[in-house]
Amino acid sequence: MALQNLANRSIILIITRLLSYTLMLGSPIILVRMWNLESYGQYREFLLYAMLFSSFIGFSINRSLLYFIPHDPHNEKKYVTNVVFFSLLSWIVGTILILTFQYLIKENSSYDFITTLVIFIFFYVNFDFLESYYLAKKKTTAVFIYTTVRTFVRLTLVVAGAFFYNDTKPVILLLIATEGMKAIYTLAYCWRHKLLTFEIDRKKAISQIKYIFPLGFAGVIFYFNKDLGKLLINAQLGPEALAIFVIGCYQIPFVGIVRGAISDTIFPDMATAIRTNPIKGLAIWQKTNVIYCYLTFPMFTICLFFSNEIVGLLFTEKYLAAASIFQISLLFLIRNCFEFASPLRALNYTKPLLYANFLSALINIPLAFILLKLYGLIGPAIAFFFADTLIAIYSCFFVIKKFQITLSTVLYWRKDFSLIMISFLCLPILYISQICTSQLPNIILVVLSIMLYLLSYIFLCQRARIEESQQLNNLITTKLTSNIKISL
Repeated sequence: MALQNLANRSIILIITRLLSYTLMLGSPIILVRMWNLESYGQYREFLLYAMLFSSFIGFSINRSLLYFIPHDPHNEKKYVTNVVFFSLLSWIVGTILILTFQYLIKENSSYDFITTLVIFIFFYVNFDFLESYYLAKKKTTAVFIYTTVRTFVRLTLVVAGAFFYNDTKPVILLLIATEGMKAIYTLAYCWRHKLLTFEIDRKKAISQIKYIFPLGFAGVIFYFNKDLGKLLINAQLGPEALAIFVIGCYQIPFVGIVRGAISDTIFPDMATAIRTNPIKGLAIWQKTNVIYCYLTFPMFTICLFFSNEIVGLLFTEKYLAAASIFQISLLFLIRNCFEFASPLRALNYTKPLLYANFLSALINIPLAFILLKLYGLIGPAIAFFFADTLIAIYSCFFVIKKFQITLSTVLYWRKDFSLIMISFLCLPILYISQICTSQLPNIILVVLSIMLYLLSYIFLCQRARIEESQQLNNLITTKLTSNIKISL
């Protein structure tokens, strides 16, 4: 697949997930103005456990479609059926464990939400494979429509619930209703397109299980690692501290959006190419990694420079304590420039990801406890960044080993470091908003300085003749030009 086509699909998916994230971001921006710290903290408390257990029970089962459908498109119905069966089985096991150890959750939370938690997870986990299916079929436009509508409906119901009820429980019930509507749509889509069968192909089921288990366990450890800080803060400091910590970490989904959009777009092509020519498949990942760096480095610089303004403007001044956590969390933008899981997944060699995440957890658990005591809320964020960086180092070693390459060729280092140097070279431009004595409002000066910074960054990247950034710029320019001509 040509880089231009990959970039085109990546842009659509990035726009899709950024739009979804923007809609999601609208929820806390509105809710922090409607609720006090405690109420918003209780809402985030439910979401913390809901999303954590959903990640555990989901077990990366849906993502197996990204690998198996491109490899064996004639049997997609069997793979989809297996995913539905595995998800239901996983939910049953997970629910038994939640109900068995519910007292631990109740002891470390501010109110009882076990029943709604189990119902939410049922709808969230069992009917959540359409996005992976669309991506496996390279239907990025369908992903755009599906994700945007789903997020908009969720935002509308949550905000409406918060407006009419000064309580978190009705809002949580509306969240469940949203997932219920998604489930009905998914079942209708499967019925219409005859995606489900009434038998399990044992051979293909075993192949999927072998792929899923290392990846699933790695995901369980990763998400536990990621949310460990939130669990500690909620248990030891309460929902108000959790609310501040969550706001500080709110940019982290942006990392997953850009990185995940690019990885999910290229993965079917990379997995197909690696079967016949591993180095060619790796080159697809290396080129798109440059695109990720090109998009990420300026975002990191801008957000780091204006961190206080971003937190204060979006979430009000009562959450300014979250700015320092926000700055630490921004480091994950840079960390994800060195993501080595995708090549290993494309080779169906996922055991090192499990070992890497296990090693990371062994370090993160004690370190988060210690740093929380020493440095307060920023401690768990520092611990997770350090532990997560070890995953990149460990995974990089196995990419080098499996592809029989060297550290100097595992990434396009010269291009990546050229981009980060250009992003910092343009940094003085952002000081315009600080030193300008104009009568214009500060927010306008900030926007103008950011626009000037981005234009300078794009110009210097063009002058540096970085092929991937040039192709992406040309693609965007072509798209915009064609849209303008159509509108005229």
